[in-house]
Amino acid sequence: MARIPESFVQQLLSQLDIVECVGSRVSLKRAGQSWTARCPFHQEKTPSFSVSSVKQFYHCFGCGAHGDAIRFVMEMDGLSFPEAVEKLAHQIGLEVPKEAMAQPKPETLDTYAILEKAASWFFECLTGVNAKAARAYCKKRGLTESAIERFQIGYAPEGWDGLIKHFGGPEKAPIGLLKQAGLIIEHESGRHYDRFRDRLIFPIRDRRGRVIAFGGRAFGDAKPKYLNSPESVVFHKRSCLYGVFEAQRQRRAWRRAVIVEGYMDVIALSMNGIKGAFATLGTALTEDHLKSLFNQTPELVFCFDADAAGRKAAWSAAQSLLPFMEGDRQASFLFLPSGEDPDSFLKQYGPQAFRHEAKQAFPLSTFIFDTLKQQFDPSSLDAKARYVNAAQKLIGSIPEGIYRRLMQQALKDFTYEPFNRRKNKAEEKEGWRDSRPRPALREPTEVAMALLLEQPALALLVPQTEWLERISQPKAAMLGQLIQQLKADPQADILSLKQSLKQKVPSIETMSHLSVLEPQAQEAEFLGIVERLAWMGKQALADTLIAQSKTKEGLTQAQKEQLKALLSSLEKHTSNPN
Repeated sequence: MARIPESFVQQLLSQLDIVECVGSRVSLKRAGQSWTARCPFHQEKTPSFSVSSVKQFYHCFGCGAHGDAIRFVMEMDGLSFPEAVEKLAHQIGLEVPKEAMAQPKPETLDTYAILEKAASWFFECLTGVNAKAARAYCKKRGLTESAIERFQIGYAPEGWDGLIKHFGGPEKAPIGLLKQAGLIIEHESGRHYDRFRDRLIFPIRDRRGRVIAFGGRAFGDAKPKYLNSPESVVFHKRSCLYGVFEAQRQRRAWRRAVIVEGYMDVIALSMNGIKGAFATLGTALTEDHLKSLFNQTPELVFCFDADAAGRKAAWSAAQSLLPFMEGDRQASFLFLPSGEDPDSFLKQYGPQAFRHEAKQAFPLSTFIFDTLKQQFDPSSLDAKARYVNAAQKLIGSIPEGIYRRLMQQALKDFTYEPFNRRKNKAEEKEGWRDSRPRPALREPTEVAMALLLEQPALALLVPQTEWLERISQPKAAMLGQLIQQLKADPQADILSLKQSLKQKVPSIETMSHLSVLEPQAQEAEFLGIVERLAWMGKQALADTLIAQSKTKEGLTQAQKEQLKALLSSLEKHTSNPN
């Protein structure tokens, strides 16, 4: 694509109204000469996104996003500069100068048209009388009607020439174009037959929504299980990702991209409200894939099977990532329990559990160093030397910057850690002590107990205390016992309780300042502590259940339901901490 003349870009911007452009996608409110809204590029409660009708410019004071109307469309829709210019020009009836645009070859345009027509036919076939097995398979896999519609999932019927007949039969069908698009295969006899037969069909689209290829999934024992279109004038596996168009349409609904291994994983994540999922198309992660992903978001989470093949694929991806790690980019690796993929995991545990697992994913740096330790087991000097040599080569592929320096420092710390345990020289001086005053820190459980002694009726506000037994917070069990005692006997002798507790918790005597608080303030402080401790207890139980789910025994159905409820509660707490 040739350079678009700057004069045309300025003409386009002069005829666009950025308030109208942004306002069609975001709910704006007037604030003087500007307009404000909640930023569409990051989550926030208080509007910090400003649009100036005078300057024809937007700026977010929260995340720093800024630009003109073209930049806004690029960021919102994940488009390149020429694509955004073309889209905006079309909206207001301008034509991008012909000499500025590299025109697609006629056969390319014809291929797009053929693929689109084939996709429509496959989609219609899924509702036909001969697609009972295909619909049964969709139901078995939990595919909803809305998901089938959204991803335009279809069915290629049994038989050798169903698609050829749809295009008019051997005499009338555009055999050359069908072959070029990878839809039919030529037999050695000279006859042609359909590539996809008796398979569930997944259209693969580019960022603009154009069908560029198909993936076919067999129902039974047919091989291969998955069959993709071959390379063509519009389809290049090394640069294409499944789900890119669907993710782009929901760009404001996701912050991090989740890269999985299959079509069904992408669709399952979408059905469960997890947006921004992508899958490679039968190839290892490539430089083009990473460029495409990092153009849309700085944060990537790679989800792999926990088996040997999954670990191998993850290690390959990690090495490919390193040359891209600069600026604010982040990457992490999520390994689901053995035998699970995102689709099956979501069915078992639900979306909250997946989000929880994603938050616990291994950062790229951790995965790199841990994998190297497994490869070289640096327990001896010789093995450590090989470990360091391998790590240095990998770190050398990272661009100059803070991430590279931090990786180098981490390697240095690990390399010399056993040999640098000498005390700080200042500490070696006889009689040296750090005599600086330290603030008196109070454990939340101690504060809660002191508040209960000031206002015993607070114990009645706590419905249950079992969660206190699950956390490692100091004196949590003691707090639980005190709450139970005061609930059982609200008229208990507080003076005796206080004397008894002083022996176990001397700091209670130093919290006399709590007595001057208003009762409402005491209650708010107490309930705030209780809520935080309850969250910690739920988190601990959820972690225990998740760990158990990864064992051979797994979870009972009751435990699975319990985990779903716990994670749902934790998710609400995280999204609305106030």
